[in-house]
Amino acid sequence: MLKRLLLGENIKKHRKKMQLTQTQLAEKMFVSTQAISNWERGLTPPDLENLCKLSEFFHVSVDSLLGKDDFLGEKLMIGIDGGGTKTEFVLFTESGKILHKFKLSQSNPNDIGIEHCCRVLAEGIDLLLEKSPAICGIFAGISGGSTGDNRAQLAAFFQKKYPQIHTKIDSDAINVLFSDADPTTDMALICGTGSVLFARDNGKNHRIGGWGYLFDGAGSAYDIGCSAVKAALSENDGLGAKTLITKLLEEHTKNNIWDCLNKIYQGGKAYIASFAPIVFKAHILGDLTATTILKQNCKHLANLVTTAQKQYHCGNRVVACGGLFENDKEILLPLLQPYVTPETQFIFPALPPVYGACVACCRQLGISPGKDFYEQFYQEYQRITRSETIC
Repeated sequence: MLKRLLLGENIKKHRKKMQLTQTQLAEKMFVSTQAISNWERGLTPPDLENLCKLSEFFHVSVDSLLGKDDFLGEKLMIGIDGGGTKTEFVLFTESGKILHKFKLSQSNPNDIGIEHCCRVLAEGIDLLLEKSPAICGIFAGISGGSTGDNRAQLAAFFQKKYPQIHTKIDSDAINVLFSDADPTTDMALICGTGSVLFARDNGKNHRIGGWGYLFDGAGSAYDIGCSAVKAALSENDGLGAKTLITKLLEEHTKNNIWDCLNKIYQGGKAYIASFAPIVFKAHILGDLTATTILKQNCKHLANLVTTAQKQYHCGNRVVACGGLFENDKEILLPLLQPYVTPETQFIFPALPPVYGACVACCRQLGISPGKDFYEQFYQEYQRITRSETIC
């Protein structure tokens, strides 16, 4: 009761500070005047959604409204999924309630440098700390986050900037691995701007591939886009077969392939990766060059899976995630399946990889999220995503 009274007093204080009546605040919040009255008198507290709305409307943190360091007795944590295109942040409770979520630019340190990566992560975390300073744990699964000494550098940065928070850095493949509700799943395959497979064997995580776009050679949107440019240039110079890719690429860039080559170099990895849909389109239209490119990339992905099965005794369930699977799995799967065993199953989680980051964050704090956590998170994520789409 004391907690509700303190919350009610804070709502009343901020309402009066903005010179609003209870009726006016009720109109802003789309609730009844009686509801505002009940909140302020501590008779009934606002639910999570309305508490977050009040926080945003008054421009104060949820913790400030509650007048305490936790969310109704629950631990508050941050899950982060960072890739070569975007970085998603989620502030959530141990029961799976989502308080805030948003996306910032890419954070792969191999692409943008460790300092830039740290700036992106710090920007997102600091925004959430403004909302709720009582965060007790952060898990960041970052593409390239476990490559070379990146993990050590990122860990040192986190320790220095957020010494009071339990933090952990790992690969974004861990996010994918934990995004499947089945705990027995021991392989995660990511196919986005880059590609990598992570395998779990007796509690240890193993990486296969994920060497970076300069050395991977196949299996990613960048590799497919790069092959598209090569095919168009080869046709242009008379070195290769005629292909529909050339026409589609020139329509996309609004220029002759040779004349836009400088623009392609300047656009870099992400720009080249954006050409991947052109190859899928050409494949659908029956272009043999496009089909060959996709098969070559699928062979590489299948090799990652079969190697994990042989080397680390993995099972037959593979959690598949990333832009290529999200957008083109109906095309990829028939091309991929012939190169793996008939028993191999590719699983596509209902929730994005950032959910896996949240699960990993819970586990590092000794919390075991179960079915209720999954269902609560799923409902919250879908609701917020729908509201973002409407906006």
